[in-house]
Amino acid sequence: MEPNISPELLAAYKATRFTAVVDGEAIEIRVGQVCPALNRYLEKTVHASWAFVTASNPASVELSAPENDDRHSQLKGDVAAMGYAFFEGEGVPESGDWEPEQSLLILGIPCDDAKQLGRKYGQNAIVAGRRSEPAALVICGEEPAAKCEHAVQPDLPPGRETNPSGREPATQIESEDSEGGPPYDNTKLGEIE
Repeated sequence: MEPNISPELLAAYKATRFTAVVDGEAIEIRVGQVCPALNRYLEKTVHASWAFVTASNPASVELSAPENDDRHSQLKGDVAAMGYAFFEGEGVPESGDWEPEQSLLILGIPCDDAKQLGRKYGQNAIVAGRRSEPAALVICGEEPAAKCEHAVQPDLPPGRETNPSGREPATQIESEDSEGGPPYDNTKLGEIE
């Protein structure tokens, strides 16, 4: 069963700017568009898929800042426990009547895992994509087995088999810091600085 999302709310989701700083570069993801800055970063990694997920304001019902902060911390813990690397981000609405929502840009996550996170946190939709493809608004729905309209598959480098969980194995992501310093070793799972 899909959530009942009004056409106005759906239009607001599609007009939202999803922003993050990735490898020292500000990026902006828009539904229906390819994000060149994100693609440049993904080309330097083993990741081909990504998702933008929030825990704030479930079902678009505004919560207090402390409630949203707690939910965001829980989401970060869940994503790290699932083994995915992520960047902090924000969903910035086009209209000024809604505050930006703390979000995570999660790398290498299959769409089904991202939808499951969205459902866990009461979200109507998430944004997901693959390298060199337009970002898609994905309705979370209530059915765990619902097919992902935007079929994002786990990304594994050529020659690597999918592990039993179906998730990408933990990988090392190297990046230069924003001041041009040496690459850092990000073998710890979780937030990428």
